[in-house]
Amino acid sequence: MLSFFNHAAVSARLLALLQEHRVTTWLTDPSSPIALAIRSDIGHALLIIMPFILIAWGGLIYCIIKFRASRGHKPATFTHNNPLEFAWTALPLMAVILVMIPAYKLLHHMDYGPHPDLSITVVGHQFFWEFKYPGYGIDRANEALVVPANRNISLHITSVDVIHGFYVPSLGVQMDAVPGHINYAWFNAKPGTYRGQCAMLCGRLHSKMLITVIALPPAQFQTWLDNHAKSGGQAALRRRAQPGLASLFLAPRSLS
Repeated sequence: MLSFFNHAAVSARLLALLQEHRVTTWLTDPSSPIALAIRSDIGHALLIIMPFILIAWGGLIYCIIKFRASRGHKPATFTHNNPLEFAWTALPLMAVILVMIPAYKLLHHMDYGPHPDLSITVVGHQFFWEFKYPGYGIDRANEALVVPANRNISLHITSVDVIHGFYVPSLGVQMDAVPGHINYAWFNAKPGTYRGQCAMLCGRLHSKMLITVIALPPAQFQTWLDNHAKSGGQAALRRRAQPGLASLFLAPRSLS
């Protein structure tokens, strides 16, 4: 009986920890335009491919029941059916094209995001993350990434030792941190706290390499910036700049 209560207490504690440090995902809690677009794109793809899956399974079940040996059926002797072979080649090809077009549009939008309101350098270490705010003199190591909500945040991601993976599911952000190379990602988060983790097996303390992103309303973020910006750094968040001529050619089309 004592063992039962011990197991119950451990289970309750684990559930409390999971709730406290819950990692949200793009599927259950999309909190950025990119995460919403990813969920929408996957739903679109499922609607297209599900009929093929259901037809295949339905045909398999029908053949198993209809043509089973116990009913005296003998195997067919023909080997080809040109109309059928053409249909099961052309229809999936059309499905791939219908899936590819919106997926390409989304990938283009992720690669060429809007003009950033704030740029942050993300550096992976064994085994913690470092966040630098160029122009503000802020350098945070093994602390939360604090950003303004409803603003375009660009991330320049790299590493100083091995390959890490910056992954915050509910923001739709997943990008490798590669030594000697800078990768780009961006997001625009609703107010809240979002959790993620390193997505690369980077060493023995990989499981401890967690990520916390705190998106504050702009006024609160400005207060945070005033309190953390070093002397000589910019005190105010940059105003939204109008896109230049070059960005007009690279700007992605709307996801709507």
